[in-house]
Amino acid sequence: MAPFSALPVELVDGILKELCLFCGPRHYAGCYLEGDGDSLRGCRCLEDDCRSSGRVATLASLCLTSRQLNSLATRHLYHYLGCEKKWYLLAATLLARPDLAQLVMELSVFSSSPVSYSDCPPEVVAYFKDQFQIFSAAMSKAGETANSALFEDGDKFSGSYNVPLDILLPLCPNLERLNTALWYFDAFRFLCPQSLPRLQRVSLSHGDTELGFRFGKITPLFRAAPNITDVYCWSVNGCEHAEPGWLAKITSLDCEYSALGGGDLINIFAACPNLETLKYEMGGFAVGDDQFTLREVRDSVLAHAPKLKYLHLDAGEVCDVEEYWEEDEVEGLRHTLAERGIHLDLQMRFD
Repeated sequence: MAPFSALPVELVDGILKELCLFCGPRHYAGCYLEGDGDSLRGCRCLEDDCRSSGRVATLASLCLTSRQLNSLATRHLYHYLGCEKKWYLLAATLLARPDLAQLVMELSVFSSSPVSYSDCPPEVVAYFKDQFQIFSAAMSKAGETANSALFEDGDKFSGSYNVPLDILLPLCPNLERLNTALWYFDAFRFLCPQSLPRLQRVSLSHGDTELGFRFGKITPLFRAAPNITDVYCWSVNGCEHAEPGWLAKITSLDCEYSALGGGDLINIFAACPNLETLKYEMGGFAVGDDQFTLREVRDSVLAHAPKLKYLHLDAGEVCDVEEYWEEDEVEGLRHTLAERGIHLDLQMRFD
């Protein structure tokens, strides 16, 4: 039998694709973020079901086998990167090897623990300080002040304030998928407009089990990645008014465990005129104070959602759902949407 290295390159690459966490079979369908009631699980890409399967370990081993396999396996090994605690080691690698950073297609970042500068490679600290100075200068030019306390806590990174995401994301210019948890205050602060042109799918979650994040918080991401088409969010509690048609590339939006009012819904449809699929699960007062009614759904869809084809509404575990979604309005809504060619999938229980 011929040795593995003697096989045609195309065949070897096809085998390695099956091991790749980006190119190969999705190890957990959707790779979504979700909470379990007590804590945020985060992207399941980071759980043992992918690492214990041996796919990452096998690719890493093949990188050490031969020069040919190193070239092929390294590409697939870096297609997907996930980090939680030691994100700064990944940042050091990407800073030292821009060629590897170019390979990253999917990134999962979850970190909420402050990290001391003394534990980090000095080049990561230096990169952070350079980026913060650029960000601070831009804020000053806009008449605002960058709050250093949201980035640093003495001689530590404020890990609970999105700093790992701020540092890692700009290093991956060819990113196509992003999975991350957003903590309090701003995020995506070091991104430049149009810097992530290949990013298409994002999964974003609020890092706490209470309250949520507003769409305005992720505006810098949309500016950096104007070609995003699919957005999954866990725990959204509002959407600010935006320029009509601003997010014209988005065709699918999933807001799970969220709280959006009628005005928020109008703002979403107006910003996303090509939206074809909207999925929404009610989160209740644990997330926010607002909740749209079925009548507001009808009016906003008819006025602002010309491309919508599928609408999924789920009451979730909210006990006072009838305060917002009245049973006698369901059939009228279903009929009105059907006339527009929109399928309504309504999940709720009336007492």
